[in-house]
Amino acid sequence: MVGSIIAFVVGCGVAAIALWRWSVRRIYADAKKFLYIGLVGVVVLIVGIVGIVSGMGQFFSGVEPVITEFMEAGVGNNSEAAYACWSPQSVTEEEIVEFIENSYDVFAGYERLNINQWNGQSGGGTTTCYVSGAVIYTGDQSLPLEASLTKESEVWKIVGIQVGSTVKGIVTRPPPSDDDWDY
Repeated sequence: MVGSIIAFVVGCGVAAIALWRWSVRRIYADAKKFLYIGLVGVVVLIVGIVGIVSGMGQFFSGVEPVITEFMEAGVGNNSEAAYACWSPQSVTEEEIVEFIENSYDVFAGYERLNINQWNGQSGGGTTTCYVSGAVIYTGDQSLPLEASLTKESEVWKIVGIQVGSTVKGIVTRPPPSDDDWDY
């Protein structure tokens, strides 16, 4: 993705310089050369944009499938499969079992997800993602969806989810502070 950003910046610069020089020197015989340079700059710019967009797609790949897997596991009352979708640092298996048992309305009639907002961040060895959208149910009913995920060993894991306007998700424990550790 860094290479795509560099290509984008270089492409912008080459295109701008070439087009400016071409417009200033258009009466000279070498105008064709600057036009070609400008076209090459535009091509590099387009390649950079495509690289950035495809890099974003790769960044978020796997996010929607893990939420879908969790919802389908809840529909099937399969707490083991549902727990596999979660980061073990955020919930216990018992919390997942309790959530599935007490949240029939979250899973009943589930058809699909419609995620329309993605926000990702990577730094310090941690990759996180926040998504929002809707859970679509039979009869074209829907509830708002918000989920937070983290990447563990190149696999997205849920750390928090909320379905509906009231809290229907698991409120995750905050990460341990320095006071929680025994040295």
